[in-house]
Amino acid sequence: MSRPDEEPHAAGWHRAAERIGGVVCLSTADWDAELWTNKQHLMSRLSTAVPVVYVESLGLREPRLSLRDLRRILARLRPGRRPAADVPPDHAAGAPAGARPTVVAPLVVPLHRWRWVRRLNRRLVRRALAAPVAALPRPRVLWAYSPLAIDEVDVDDYDQVLFHCVDDLATVPGVPFAATRDMEARLADRADATFASAPASADRLRPVAGDRVALLPNVADTGLFARALEPGEPPEDLAAIPQPRIVFAGALSDHKIDWALLEAVARAAPDLQLVLIGPVGAEQAMDGHRRLADLPNCHLLGPRPHAALPDYLRAATAAIVPYAVNEHTASVFPMKVWEYLATGVPVVSTSLPAMVDLQPPVRFADDPTAFVAALRQAHRDPVEDRRRSAAAAGHSWEANLERMLAGLADAPTRTEARA
Repeated sequence: MSRPDEEPHAAGWHRAAERIGGVVCLSTADWDAELWTNKQHLMSRLSTAVPVVYVESLGLREPRLSLRDLRRILARLRPGRRPAADVPPDHAAGAPAGARPTVVAPLVVPLHRWRWVRRLNRRLVRRALAAPVAALPRPRVLWAYSPLAIDEVDVDDYDQVLFHCVDDLATVPGVPFAATRDMEARLADRADATFASAPASADRLRPVAGDRVALLPNVADTGLFARALEPGEPPEDLAAIPQPRIVFAGALSDHKIDWALLEAVARAAPDLQLVLIGPVGAEQAMDGHRRLADLPNCHLLGPRPHAALPDYLRAATAAIVPYAVNEHTASVFPMKVWEYLATGVPVVSTSLPAMVDLQPPVRFADDPTAFVAALRQAHRDPVEDRRRSAAAAGHSWEANLERMLAGLADAPTRTEARA
């Protein structure tokens, strides 16, 4: 369901999509991942208008000897192509009706730092994509989130290449830094259009791609989250926690969250109830959340369905983005910022460079004393809640899809260039 202020964007991107025959999305996440990000949200919408082949993660992060990675490897041994995938139930309320991309999970060697492995993987990916890509009408667009596209996909088989850079993947733990930086630069140089979600990423890519790089900050399913403005009872597990409730919703990732800050806030303000909703991150051996596990005012609820998050945020006093400021988060503009604001809840965040540059209506605080003070100042007021939600309304997936397709339309297809 879309809000009225999203409807013009929906009409706009549908018109822009008429010039596309089909899309191959090279993702960095599996279609049914616990937490959806840009890849699934945009492709679920685009697949209602044009055929979409969604290629699941090729495993840029090198595997570890862990049960989680073993399960992922075993899952990849199933047949590599799944026809028209339904939207996973946890995300169904936030995705449009009729979203059914073809999902492909190529079996590759996840040791991408070596060129010879990437050459081998190129053959494996070509084999996995041959039939679904051949079925796509032209013009065909390669919509790449992974820098691996430049070495492991036959980019010249596509009429246009779009690079959507939503993270500084080279700085994720376990990812080969030098090889990823090199592939990212070559992909930006080759792409017809590149969109970066943070100023630092845009600045990093412009020396090789020039004005083909556009800044396009992350957005959110603002229509879904704005439902929190409607009256409703809190979920039972949240209702059992007293106010003031301070909610974080997202992956509990050690390379993003400043666990020392959260622990200090919890100890300094024992009346503030810190409620963390989300799965433990998968990028490395995560244990930062254990610093909070024994504190009486910290509540780790685990993952909750995407469609249920507005109900949790409706009953929150404030929502937080307690991210460490480091090399990785220098290129992060969290989706959750607009999700939070769409619900009307006050937001307190550390001073992430992208957010400081783009100035969404949030309070910034970087040490425990300032963070507690900002949370003490947060309060819910219907007028202010609606003001915050209105500020988020234009930052929707439909709006970004319209902007990206318009940018792609300005770049001639390779078929047109040859003509």
